[in-house]
Amino acid sequence: MTEQIFFNVPLERLKPIFKEWVKEVLTEHYSHPEDTTDDTPEYLTRKQVSELLGVSLVTLDNWVKRGMIPALRIGYRVRFKKEDVQKALKEVETLKYRRV
Repeated sequence: MTEQIFFNVPLERLKPIFKEWVKEVLTEHYSHPEDTTDDTPEYLTRKQVSELLGVSLVTLDNWVKRGMIPALRIGYRVRFKKEDVQKALKEVETLKYRRV
């Protein structure tokens, strides 16, 4: 059997102790060194991408239709992965100065 010891401690003194303990437990549980690297991609809107590439929204839509820039449709919204846009930017720059 385990021993149980009871103290008459007011709740006001226990609250900060429990609060600190819960904070420590949550910090230990949710802050692992491997969690510090954020692998979630950054998504951009059509307007952000058009400004980044220096083209109009119509041109951007045409490039998406041609498959030059991959786009994601989330409901009625279109989003672009930032890394895909940067990769496409390098390809577009080379196409921009190529003679046809």
